[in-house]
Amino acid sequence: MLNKNLINLLKVNKKKILKSRIICIGDMILDHYIYGKIERMSPEAPVPILLMKNKKYVIGGAGNVATNISNMGAKTTLICLSGNDSSSVTISKLLSEHKLIKNLSIKVPSFKTPIKTRFINNAEHLLRVDNENINLKLINKYKILIIKKFKKGNLHNFIKSSENL
Repeated sequence: MLNKNLINLLKVNKKKILKSRIICIGDMILDHYIYGKIERMSPEAPVPILLMKNKKYVIGGAGNVATNISNMGAKTTLICLSGNDSSSVTISKLLSEHKLIKNLSIKVPSFKTPIKTRFINNAEHLLRVDNENINLKLINKYKILIIKKFKKGNLHNFIKSSENL
């Protein structure tokens, strides 16, 4: 929930936000919610049975940030990895519904977009199941990340143009 200071800051800067062009770079996540009701226990094990009523998919991670920014009226460019998996396809469809988000996903055929499935009984969050490729977390082993630009090519143009935002 937004605090009063942040709400006031957003109101004061609404015109600036509407004129802004923002780049969001990060990890995409597909948030999957399964809603239902528990009415009985399983005869197989001492666990509740959730009778599914409905489900929904929501853009998570950097996509959620980009969505929130665009909902404030700013034109947003989203740069992230995307694969050929069903989660990536679902995110692409969800992003196409946001007219103020330009999706510049970098296609990596073997990449799988993480999906976080939450099971909800009425308003109670019962369980979250994460399905992600932990082999792509190689960068977490390092303490320093160096990005070098040589005043040539895309990285230089990207940084130069972002200075004018």
